[in-house]
Amino acid sequence: MSVREIMRKRLRILSVAFVLVVVSATAACSDAQDAKQAATNETSAGGARIASSRSDYIEQLLQENDKATYPMADSQLEMLKRALNNDGKISTSDYERSWSDYSQCIMDRGWSKPVLNHFPNGIIDNSGMNLGGLTEQQHKQVMQDVIECSNLYTVGVDAVYGMQVGNPSLWQDLDQAIVDCLHKNNLVSKEYDADQYQKDFNNRGKGETVLNFDDMSVRGCLAANGSTLSNQSDELWDPTT
Repeated sequence: MSVREIMRKRLRILSVAFVLVVVSATAACSDAQDAKQAATNETSAGGARIASSRSDYIEQLLQENDKATYPMADSQLEMLKRALNNDGKISTSDYERSWSDYSQCIMDRGWSKPVLNHFPNGIIDNSGMNLGGLTEQQHKQVMQDVIECSNLYTVGVDAVYGMQVGNPSLWQDLDQAIVDCLHKNNLVSKEYDADQYQKDFNNRGKGETVLNFDDMSVRGCLAANGSTLSNQSDELWDPTT
């Protein structure tokens, strides 16, 4: 899988998650995450890795940026270049600034400040969006602006930071990456594996699960790997207010 394919998936996942949060937060969460999991499950199993190292992944991002439909802004490129000089590690300050730049980009386009979720592991992610009061044209425009602002300011930095926090082994199989993260943070028993995680994920909201998907630390592991679950307590973003 190429870096460009991975980045397209992250943006498609983001788009799906936003589009489906309209009236019922619970129903939207379930549908959006089914789509997100389907996208992430396209990755190869069997121990395949996204790249040989985070530095290699960053190099590929930089090489492919000129071919991107929406190239990264200079500020994000500089953050990635700094990471290359830091063993492929994005600093917390750069990560947080990338999200601040994203929020400002959204506001500069006439929308309200995005609502962001902050997880215990330091991961930041968009909350769900309330699209109920938007016209069809506003809906299309805000989704386009989210995609463009994400490409400009966060998508590469977010991917690399997510790897260093939630997938240091760079597994392509994101179920395995999430399970490793859960183990690292002592959120599941040592017997808990990717098969059990998949069963829990498919059963969430429908019955009993081993994994508590409402736990913010659990959600942080998922968010680090591009799979963010909302719950009813989350504040939704209304772009018009």
